[in-house]
Amino acid sequence: MPPLRALVIDDHPAVTNYLVEMLTVHGINAHGINDAPAALEHLRHTSYDVVLLDVWMLHGIHLLRQLRVFNPDVPVIIVATRDVLPSDADNPNLDDLKIADWIIKPFAGAELRATIARVVDVEAR
Repeated sequence: MPPLRALVIDDHPAVTNYLVEMLTVHGINAHGINDAPAALEHLRHTSYDVVLLDVWMLHGIHLLRQLRVFNPDVPVIIVATRDVLPSDADNPNLDDLKIADWIIKPFAGAELRATIARVVDVEAR
């Protein structure tokens, strides 16, 4: 079976590069993009098993909404810091975006790999 394919979308290149390296160490074929519009265009032409997204980056929620239009089933894991974690009261419209899971920085590679394993249906690949 080929390795999982993951796309990391974060507006901080250092974070993107770090996550791509972390995923690669754990045997996942990872690609990173630092711009939401570029990521959306890329996703229109390239499929992934999972997307890791900083939804609070500029245009992050818009990207997720648009992604759901043409790819409603790809699991999306939100990468966030504890201080920007949304509450239901603040973000009542996030439920319709089918967020697969959240992972809170800082985290270890094993925690990230476990989160991905929970949301990706390896048998269906």
